[in-house]
Amino acid sequence: MLRIIEAENFQPERFQWPAENSGIFKQVTEITKSIRQEGDTALVSWTKKFDCPDFSFGDIPIDLNEFELGKLVKPGLLRTLTQAAQNIEAFSKKQVPQSWQIKGPDGEILGERFLPIERVGIYAPGGKAAYPSTVLMTAVPARVAGVREIVLVTPPGRDKLVRPEVLAAAKIAGVTEIYRVGGPQAIAALAYGTASIRAVDKIVGPGNIFVQLAKKQVFGQVGIDSLAGPSEVVVLADETANPEFVAWEILAQAEHDELARSILVTSSKSLIENVQKIIKKELPKLDRRTILEESLKNAGQIIHCSNGLEEGIAIVNQLAPEHVSVQTKSAKKVATQIVNGGAVFLDGYSPVAVGDYWAGPSHVLPTSRTARFSSPLGVLEFLKRSSWIQYSQEKLQKDAAKIELLAKTEGLTAHAKAIQVRK
Repeated sequence: MLRIIEAENFQPERFQWPAENSGIFKQVTEITKSIRQEGDTALVSWTKKFDCPDFSFGDIPIDLNEFELGKLVKPGLLRTLTQAAQNIEAFSKKQVPQSWQIKGPDGEILGERFLPIERVGIYAPGGKAAYPSTVLMTAVPARVAGVREIVLVTPPGRDKLVRPEVLAAAKIAGVTEIYRVGGPQAIAALAYGTASIRAVDKIVGPGNIFVQLAKKQVFGQVGIDSLAGPSEVVVLADETANPEFVAWEILAQAEHDELARSILVTSSKSLIENVQKIIKKELPKLDRRTILEESLKNAGQIIHCSNGLEEGIAIVNQLAPEHVSVQTKSAKKVATQIVNGGAVFLDGYSPVAVGDYWAGPSHVLPTSRTARFSSPLGVLEFLKRSSWIQYSQEKLQKDAAKIELLAKTEGLTAHAKAIQVRK
């Protein structure tokens, strides 16, 4: 059962990353340092320890050309993966910005150029589970952005294999290289490079706390998309919401892992009672019951808003969650007031699972209240901007005295001289 909190007693919590003197942080540091110093030797050693005891140097790369797409997965799944990729591509194409220039009255030309990052690394969790959706949600926007080299890393199973559905998604999405390595060692290999894996310019994709801490440690050597905490959903609902829809939204989120946050924000006591009853009834039947129970115990909440829906909207914006499900009367009007949310799902027939797998926007989203200042993964994540500045001699001479004054004010006389010699 979810614990109930009255809105006046609610305090938003943010996921706390392990301190630098913690065991997990030290272990990740050890791994990333060893990859930087020993390259493939350390990469194989850590993969043997954590994933596959029989792993060897030759197992690191995977040649996608060896696999025929039609033989990797059954026709129904192949069609579904292909259609999902098409949905993501259609959405991503709408995100592509245009370079621009303006010409000033004195002939000066100013503008911006949007250019794709040349080489991007994608992390897709694997091993015990397969996440072809993550491959699509990261690689397709990168391809649409014009990234030439899309490098996928994903951990092998104990049998050395990468799941065929992941390989199929990689081929469909346009991945150019794939390596069967995972964990912090894979992140470090992407950042620093090894004999087998050439370094990338940016790393994106979800992963467990070990992966996220590794991304944090290599940031600066490479770019990263974000540091992703546990997955989360906030359902904002009123008395018009279907209790079944609400309950299953909470259960779906809670089955991710033991730290996943599932929160219902509502002013309706009857909805609270009905949702609790449904969860109590359905939970014992589910495959991931142990994970679900731990998740709901750790981070499941119902926040009762006795002052009505406006109070609930304010709480959602405080939480700034990864997913917001708006199941209220006039859901579109309510949703326009949600200003802090990674992805907002309107009405009862827009479950988060639609966004996770199918609709088009990437499911790689800001978590842990970072939606206050961060955005979902998309085409822009794979682009960089360059300013374009072109002055004529006449324009420079017209503005020279003012530029020199600013330079001298800051004590940068060489800057001033660089203007003077061009007069």
